[in-house]
Amino acid sequence: KSAFRVMKKNFILCLFLLTSGLAWSQAAPEFHFAPVDSIALYPAASEVEPVADLHIHSLINSDITVKWQRNVLQITSGCASKVCDLNACYPESFSTKQFVLGAGVEGPISVHLVNSNGLLCQAIIRLDMWNIEFPDVIVSGYYLFNADVSGTDETAPVAPAKIFPNPTADYFTVEQVEGLKRVRLLDITGREVAAYNAETTQQFRLDNQPAGKYIVSLEDEAGKILAIAQLNKI
Repeated sequence: KSAFRVMKKNFILCLFLLTSGLAWSQAAPEFHFAPVDSIALYPAASEVEPVADLHIHSLINSDITVKWQRNVLQITSGCASKVCDLNACYPESFSTKQFVLGAGVEGPISVHLVNSNGLLCQAIIRLDMWNIEFPDVIVSGYYLFNADVSGTDETAPVAPAKIFPNPTADYFTVEQVEGLKRVRLLDITGREVAAYNAETTQQFRLDNQPAGKYIVSLEDEAGKILAIAQLNKI
């Protein structure tokens, strides 16, 4: 009877350790994007099909099946986007697909801006990716396509916006960007929830916004996106 109690206790302990390990594995991403800020910046939007790249890197020693979901947060009317993963390039009609990410594998995950009509296109695309066995652990990458509003094929260098504090509860500020006139706050669906005049204030309040993830879009007077950043409100 005593031996049975010991075996039962050990079984419960092993079960606890096993389930604890599963819970931990579900909370730990098994791959990441590079650049580490997970933002792929503009190609020239006057091209017929410009491409923005992020690279996915496996962090584990086994194969996993990764699923992606394309989310169009903002795009010029008449333009479209499509995704190329490690398997293939898919038409604009495909908003989700899955592929096998091999152990230790690294490769490009691209978003194409389809611009067959020669329009001046601008877009922010979010690509959510996850191991199909752990759908709650989502890794997101952002793809920014900058419209060439000047009418030339030249695009000024753009970098991810530097915002601080981040995460934050009350407000944020941004590192000065040349030509910055307006700051827009977008939720994860791409809906604008706040807009600020960057010429009149350097501190942008978040009092009326619920906790969660946001996109900060820095724009010039003509509405051209100069940089974007991810913001976490706590």
